[in-house]
Amino acid sequence: MAQKIIYTKNNINKLVLSLIGKLQDKELICFNGPMGSGKTTLIKSLVKHLGGTEQASSPSFGIVNEYHYPDGGVLGYHFDFYRLNDPLEALDLGLEDYLNQDVWIFVEW
Repeated sequence: MAQKIIYTKNNINKLVLSLIGKLQDKELICFNGPMGSGKTTLIKSLVKHLGGTEQASSPSFGIVNEYHYPDGGVLGYHFDFYRLNDPLEALDLGLEDYLNQDVWIFVEW
């Protein structure tokens, strides 16, 4: 279910803890907003609070980043579709294969 959430940098950690408490395990979460609106900053906090070992970063040029749990298992994937020119390009990247895994999926555009 789509839900619009408005936040500031000052309340990101509080928001993330609230989101984690409301989400099912391993969700697909989509982030939409203008460049510089804090989408990646919010995802960084989510990855940290979900126990990721890497510091999340924008996958703008690589399109997708992979994050892991301390045991090496895949926590999830972070997509940035800002640079895609056509929705079919996401399918060419193998998006369906990513979506069929039991992991978190974070999508920015």
